[in-house]
Amino acid sequence: MIYIDMDGVLCDFRTQAKDWYDVDLEPQEMMNKELLIKASVILSFWDTMPKTRFANDIIQILFEKNLEFCFISKVPSITAMQGKSAWIDDFRVHGKLNCNGFYFLFSGTKNDFVRPKPSDILLDDFDFELEAWQGCKFKIDDNFKKEELELFLRW
Repeated sequence: MIYIDMDGVLCDFRTQAKDWYDVDLEPQEMMNKELLIKASVILSFWDTMPKTRFANDIIQILFEKNLEFCFISKVPSITAMQGKSAWIDDFRVHGKLNCNGFYFLFSGTKNDFVRPKPSDILLDDFDFELEAWQGCKFKIDDNFKKEELELFLRW
């Protein structure tokens, strides 16, 4: 199974934070507690996040290879969970992707939640999550290259 993080991988949380709160966040600052407290109660903050520049490429690769995946994301509140659910519904191509749903975590690591098999893959931008993950992992960041992900998934 392939688990795809949302913020920083598919959703451009940094741009949304800049547009809404005039805050410049480095990738490893995305769990900024003050910002999350402000945004946690505003549904439209979460469901209107722009896509990252590589979101379409990631989904296209999964579609072309007919790979099963699910979305996985940490959320600070029920409102954020609802907004991200709406974002996923707007983003995905219904009936054409092997999407096995989505998981939202309120605390802990994705590894603790999923308990991955060695063959399970996490696509994430957050070093802490990647270091904790006990399966295969691929870092998605500003240096993303579609060809590298295609090679990684060739197994």
